[in-house]
Amino acid sequence: MQGARLIGRTAGDALGAGFKTIANTGLHQQLAAATDPAEVTRLTDRLFYTNMARMILVLTFAGLSALVYVAALRRMKSNPSTVA
Repeated sequence: MQGARLIGRTAGDALGAGFKTIANTGLHQQLAAATDPAEVTRLTDRLFYTNMARMILVLTFAGLSALVYVAALRRMKSNPSTVA
């Protein structure tokens, strides 16, 4: 038995599958195999909206992180004795 098993796969396989999911490999393969113009349009739209949804999530996280950081700086500046 090589490596740790994660639900029938090795840890390396699971990590590779995660990268393939993030990179939309399956969607790109479907797009390359599609011949019908309507299917190509549908897959292109799906790829676009998937990437935009991910970007919105990342920007939301970054914005909230920046707000927490600024709030912590203001708290330290206004009352440094309460900082742990």
